[in-house]
Parts: sequence; C-alpha cells; structure tokens
Amino acid sequence: MRWAVTSGSLWPRPTAESLTELSAVGVTELELTLQASEFYQTYFGDFRFSLADQLRELVSQARLRVNSMHAPHLSPEHAHSTRARLAYLRRCLDLGADLGCRFLVVHPFHLFVSYEHAQHYLTGGLPVWDALLPGFSDVLHAAEAGGQIIALENIAVWESDATGFFNTPANVGRLLADVDSPHLAMTLDVVHAQSAHNLPPFLDELRDSIVTAHVADLARPQRRVPPGAGEIDWPALLKALAGLPRLHHAVLELAHGTPAGVRDSLDFLRPP
Repeated sequence: MRWAVTSGSLWPRPTAESLTELSAVGVTELELTLQASEFYQTYFGDFRFSLADQLRELVSQARLRVNSMHAPHLSPEHAHSTRARLAYLRRCLDLGADLGCRFLVVHPFHLFVSYEHAQHYLTGGLPVWDALLPGFSDVLHAAEAGGQIIALENIAVWESDATGFFNTPANVGRLLADVDSPHLAMTLDVVHAQSAHNLPPFLDELRDSIVTAHVADLARPQRRVPPGAGEIDWPALLKALAGLPRLHHAVLELAHGTPAGVRDSLDFLRPP
C-alpha cells in the first residue's frame, strides 16, 4: 500500500525545515494541508502561500511528492463570500496542478452555500444543485481539465446533529450519486468514521468511491492518536484498505506529531 503523511501532522505547524526533516527520515510522499493562516487571499485578490517555493524545490529535487492537498479552512472574513470560497477551491486546484498533485481533499460543508443549506438537502428540502455553491459545476470542470479529483472527507460538524451530516455512508453516497461526476470521490477519514461507529459500513458500502484515506487511531471521545495507541482493529483495517479498488494512497494524519513520531507510525503501518 502506498503511504503519505499530511503536513498538518507536524507540530506546531509545517515549515520548510520540518518538511526537509521529514524527507531526511525517509518520508517522500506528502498530503499538503493548506492552513488558513498560510494560504489566503489578500485584499487585492491574489493568493499567498509562504511554503510554495520550498515545496517546489523539494518536489523538483524528488525529495517529496505531493500526492494530495487538503483544502483550507477559510479566513473568517471570507467565509460569507461565495465568490471567495469558489476562488479558494479553484486556486487549490491550480496549486495542485503546479505541484503535480491529483487529489484535493475537501470537507463537504465547504461545497454548500451554508450549513443550513446542507441540512435542507440532507432532509429532502432542497435539490443538491440548489444547496451547493453557485458555480461549483465550474470547479468540477476545472478539476476535469486538470485531471484532478475532489475527494470528500467524511466528517460531522455538531455532535447533536441528528442527520449525522456527512459522517454516514448514506449521506456521503447520496451526495456523490446526486452530483454524479467522475471528478468527485471520497477520502475516508478513519478516525471520524470510527468515532461515529461507521468505519465498517464506509469500507463496505462506499468501497468503490474511496480514492484516498486519512489514517490514525482513536482515543475516545475524540482524540487522534498514533496507530496502535487507540481502539481500532489494525489488522482488519489494513486488510480492508488494501482491498479497496480505487484507493490511490493512504495518509498518516497525526495530531501534534514530530518527524520521529511520524517515522515510528509508518514503521507500525508498514512492518518489515
């Protein structure tokens, strides 16, 4: 199985130095997490990303490969703007193309006009294209033009949400079916699925839609810990992941990790 590491695993945040240190301990595959404080649109409409030059250098030297990117949480002053949110998605695709990245991982609520629009869709009150961002079809066309796939991550927003939001196989499967695009697929977040007791159903019911995966262990109620330090059945999970027909790579996603801790977790996941 092909393994990558999310830059969001690094503590306190990814830097050029920590990315270089990752490559020095043998990590060559990366999922780039675009932090809102580092990837943002300015007052003049252009985008800033401080790590771009260092990443291009590491990629050009074949020291890192950016397999996937995780779309950012937006700066609060941009969250109300449909135009800004679409611009972020389009710019993520452009950056991905620049770095040779095929997959853009997105939380489903980034694609809807509002949380309430998503709720109305899930409860049958709105057709999908009335609930999604106006212009999202253009984002899909951009992904198609770049040979990229937008991969929806299963996630909930509120514990009290009776619909399960997009942390149930039924809801994620419905959204994929209603949009019906070969450039929209799924990222399975193992911790989110396990937290909702939905990990086996996701692996079974959406096995043909999963193209990437976020992998860590769960210590309840909601703490992300290194593989083997929580409650997940790892032999069963690794066997199931290996059997997914469209899985391109799995991504180690730790909280407050270090390069050495990343290396230890990869050794656990890839025993000799």
